[in-house]
Amino acid sequence: MSESSGSDSLSSEPLLKYHRVQGVVPQLLSDSVDGLGDKVSVALLHEHYLLIGTFDGAVLQLDREGKLIRRNQQHRDKITGLSTDLDGGVYASCSEDGRVVIYSAIGDGKVTVHNFHHPIRAIQLDPLFSKQRDNAFVCGGTAGKLMMKKKGWFSNADTEIHKGEGTISDISWQGDLIAWSNESGVKIYDYTLEQRIAYVERPPGSGIPCR
Repeated sequence: MSESSGSDSLSSEPLLKYHRVQGVVPQLLSDSVDGLGDKVSVALLHEHYLLIGTFDGAVLQLDREGKLIRRNQQHRDKITGLSTDLDGGVYASCSEDGRVVIYSAIGDGKVTVHNFHHPIRAIQLDPLFSKQRDNAFVCGGTAGKLMMKKKGWFSNADTEIHKGEGTISDISWQGDLIAWSNESGVKIYDYTLEQRIAYVERPPGSGIPCR
């Protein structure tokens, strides 16, 4: 490929299209006396809505144009993670206050609160949460434990999947596989087999993740 053809190829790359979210978001970010006086700590975009978590512990559910659908104030500290199931009928938040809160995205906005008594940095719902009877989710944080909670016949069951390698900073759940990162690297767990199946060690000198 000639230099000129390569240059033409680069110049023809499409530009990223975007627009600013309006509605309540500019007011949320405003420092004015009339503003809400809060700051965004985390955000998550679903096909049907936008979720925003704030440093003051609020979770805002907005439509795609920024119109406020629902504001929840179930936390007492910074929101550190958000998650939805595939359908978007349910979403969840976690916080430095040690709580995981699960919300119904429709109807009366029912909430369920779980307290883990230590800062939680990551939360992931079962992608089929709304369709499964056990309503499973996984979470982790500064205690260095990856916890799974699911609904049993008579009570909620807590399962400790992993511990002892520092703060858990991120979790992803795709199909039957759950991956999470801690200070040592990334591990992968098979939900159906109920066992860890892979481990990716953190490269030397890569630093420790922080959230």
